[in-house]
Amino acid sequence: MKILGDLNFVDRGESAKPDNLASPRLNVDDAELLDALSDPLTDGPADDEGVGDDHYAAAVGHYLRGEFEQALAELGRAQEAGGDEGEICTATAQINLEQKDYDRAVDAYDRLLRIDDGNGAAHFNYGLALEAVGRYENARTAFENAVQNSPDLTEAYLGLGGCCLKLTDPKAAQDAYSRYLESEPD
Repeated sequence: MKILGDLNFVDRGESAKPDNLASPRLNVDDAELLDALSDPLTDGPADDEGVGDDHYAAAVGHYLRGEFEQALAELGRAQEAGGDEGEICTATAQINLEQKDYDRAVDAYDRLLRIDDGNGAAHFNYGLALEAVGRYENARTAFENAVQNSPDLTEAYLGLGGCCLKLTDPKAAQDAYSRYLESEPD
């Protein structure tokens, strides 16, 4: 399955994605902005205003270069500086999920969903991380929440079906797969 959602982070290109995972996109039309994001920041502003944003921008730059540990460190600094908690949790969760650090991804999605429980894409990705660590009942709930919050997120039915099979609930798995086929007949 792929990582889904409008999670406000960047797409590093198809070839950079492990196992064909789809990353959310940051719309960058301005090459100057991309250049600014690609250089890690060494000095923050004189006052505290915007420091979290500067660290977040540095994290994006590291992420674009495939420097995931540095990106996570900058996200930690952004959090300490009072940056946007939702953006920070989103980016942290996505990086951890892409790097297959599922325990950390679970923690980050848990924090994100406490901030934005209506985010269907976050529920879906949370389900992927929970499923990867063998927490199938919790993953089932996450996939159900994904569909409830984003009915057009039909891939959640696939995750739900897989979890139901792992939980030896073939009837629920069949229902989930049937709902997926109804919504995606091709």
